[in-house]
Amino acid sequence: QAITILRGLYAFWVGQNYVMGNPWTGVKVPRSSQPKVNAGRSFTTQQWDFIGEQLALLPNTSSARRLRFGIRLLYATGLRISELVAARVDDLGWVEYGPDADDQEAIEGWILSVVGKGQRLRHVPVPLGVVAELASYLESRGLDPNLEDPSNAGAHLMGATTYAVMA
Repeated sequence: QAITILRGLYAFWVGQNYVMGNPWTGVKVPRSSQPKVNAGRSFTTQQWDFIGEQLALLPNTSSARRLRFGIRLLYATGLRISELVAARVDDLGWVEYGPDADDQEAIEGWILSVVGKGQRLRHVPVPLGVVAELASYLESRGLDPNLEDPSNAGAHLMGATTYAVMA
């Protein structure tokens, strides 16, 4: 990061005719100092197990079902929160890829199409267990558990919950 800042500073100075050249253009950043995934921003297996245990202890309310499904979907797919909130049932599709020369087995499953960071479309595989949980969650919301049913058109994956008003 420091080298990038210095390159930018010297490029500015060269553009302003304060210096004749940028000595930082020839400096290469070593591979080992490239940024890595911040492991401090992810949960350990034990922490995920604890989260699963806590989710199982929640009462069977609409908001608890929504939270359970949402956490499991985020864990299984790595979606961003904004992608999850914007996702609709229509964005899910069943795909089948026939065998090819490299792989003799056909591949099939559910793919969720989401618009992610930078407005880029990406396709995220969704495990069958999570799709089964989605079907159950949709049914609890009064929707058809069949994901391809036309009555589910436009429905968000994460539907609204009903909240009890405290007096």
